[in-house]
Amino acid sequence: MAGRCPKCKEIPEKFSLHDFYSRNIKEYHGVEVVTYRIKLSLWKCFNCNRCSALYPDFILPFARYARDSIEKLTEKYLYSTEETYRSTVMVEKEPILHVFDGHFTDTALKHGTLWNWMSILSRERDEVNSYVQELKEYSPQLPIFRQHVEISVNKYRSIERRNCLENVLFYLQIRPLWKKYRESCNFQ
Repeated sequence: MAGRCPKCKEIPEKFSLHDFYSRNIKEYHGVEVVTYRIKLSLWKCFNCNRCSALYPDFILPFARYARDSIEKLTEKYLYSTEETYRSTVMVEKEPILHVFDGHFTDTALKHGTLWNWMSILSRERDEVNSYVQELKEYSPQLPIFRQHVEISVNKYRSIERRNCLENVLFYLQIRPLWKKYRESCNFQ
């Protein structure tokens, strides 16, 4: 692990590997949700003596679903004026079911999960700010910095919800640009 400690925000002299833990990650694949078990490493900061997990890019902290799955279904909801929470978690009017040991279960992806995901993405401000900063240094003239994101009025009833959805839409627009920039610079 290198860089800033997520806990104390300082750059320590070094981190030490503290432990590993297993975590289930769910991925949406068309009409099913598949669960995988992965190991994450915990690193101890020498400045604050606290431990932090090192998350691979395909996982968001505190989310049980893979980032790509979250982004796909969130985009489906936000980019369509007709989509509702319930219709987004359905495929051809059939629920998206969880798979366990190769067999479908009775458990379906819940429509409330979509709002939970958008709340998580909306709170990723540090990540979005780092994307914006890198992209502005690379190309300050990108049109995304001058455009306002619009959310259909059918998608919210409060200012707080509208702000959350706008933050998520901006995240969904800026992340692919940032990924393309990073790939062109051979960063990972």
